[in-house]
Amino acid sequence: MTDKKDNVATEGLLASLARLTGQVAGGSLEIARNTATMTAMFGENWLRGALLNTMEPERLEAMADAGHFLRDTRETAGLSLKQLADSLGLSDKSLLEDVESGEKVMPLELVLRSASLLARHDPIPFLIKFMRTYNPQLEQSEVMVLPRQYERERRFVNLYRQHDILRTLSDAEHERFISYIDSSAQLVLDLMQKEKLANAVSPESVRENKPAKGAARKRSRRQV
Repeated sequence: MTDKKDNVATEGLLASLARLTGQVAGGSLEIARNTATMTAMFGENWLRGALLNTMEPERLEAMADAGHFLRDTRETAGLSLKQLADSLGLSDKSLLEDVESGEKVMPLELVLRSASLLARHDPIPFLIKFMRTYNPQLEQSEVMVLPRQYERERRFVNLYRQHDILRTLSDAEHERFISYIDSSAQLVLDLMQKEKLANAVSPESVRENKPAKGAARKRSRRQV
C-alpha cells in the first residue's frame, strides 16, 4: 500500500515538473517558487535528472552531441574550462560543465560568443550543432536547409584541400582528375541506391519467402 502511494506521489511530482518546464516567462515568480521548493525537498541532482527524463530522446541526443563537440573544440583550441569561462565572461565554469556533459542547453547568446571565439574562421558547423539542441526538428525544416547545404559543400572542399599535389596539376591533368571524380561519384551514387533498395525489402516479402525455403528443404529431404 505504501509503495502504491509512493508511486502516485512520484507520478504527481513528475507531472508537476512537466508543467513547470512548459510555463512561460510571465510566470517566472511561480517557476522560481516551485523550483526552489522541489530543489530543497529532493536535491538539485534529483531535480535535474527528473527534468531531463521529461525531454524527448532526440533532444537529449542533440544535447549530448553538442556537449562532446564543445569539449573537442575547446581542447583543440588548448583551453581549459576555466579559461573558456573567463573568455566568455562567465563567473564560473559550472554552466560549461553542464553543457559538455549534455545536461544543459547553452543559451543562444553564449553559443554566438563561443562560435566567435572557438570557430572564428568557420562558425557554421558550430552554430548548426547547437541549434539542434533547441529543437532537433529544425534540422529537417527549411530554416536549416542553406546552412546544412553549406556545411556539406564545405566538407567536400576540405577533402579536396587535403591533397596538396592537386595544386601542382596542369590544366589538362586537372580536367582529367575532375572527370575521374565525376565518374566515381556516379558509381558511388548508383551503389548507394542499390543498397537503399536492398535495405528497403518489405517484411511481407520476407515472410513470403520463408515458406518457399521450407518447401525447398522438404523436397531435398525426399530426394535423399
